[in-house]
Amino acid sequence: MCFLWSSEQSFITFVSLISLLASAGIFQAMCLLICAEMYQVSRLQHICELFIITQLQSTPSRELASMSLDIVDLLKKAKFHHSDCLSTWLLHFIATNYLIFSQKPAFQDLSVEEHSFVEKHRWPSNRYLKQLAEYRKNIHSR
Repeated sequence: MCFLWSSEQSFITFVSLISLLASAGIFQAMCLLICAEMYQVSRLQHICELFIITQLQSTPSRELASMSLDIVDLLKKAKFHHSDCLSTWLLHFIATNYLIFSQKPAFQDLSVEEHSFVEKHRWPSNRYLKQLAEYRKNIHSR
């Protein structure tokens, strides 16, 4: 892929923004993503999306539970700034970590459509929880 740079300075600025990600956290990456969307630098926006996804994937479950970062707010920002890859992934992330995120107050801020998606794809599923309860009941009754 070839980029057409308007000047050497714009290229240097782009490279410095990319290098910022190496030491950035999720909040800084989201700020950079918003700027990339505002200035229509789609490649930088996509790199920020992937960085945020990678950071969240590497976060242990116990840290997710105590994390101050609001994943639902991050989802809303991703949708608002046309970050389709990130917003789709965040919906799946919320669904697969259902027990953690459903306990947070921000969970109620999901739209009806988002809530329905999360409930449909949640883990553990209701069916699994019912089967687990039946199994435990059978084990304890023996």
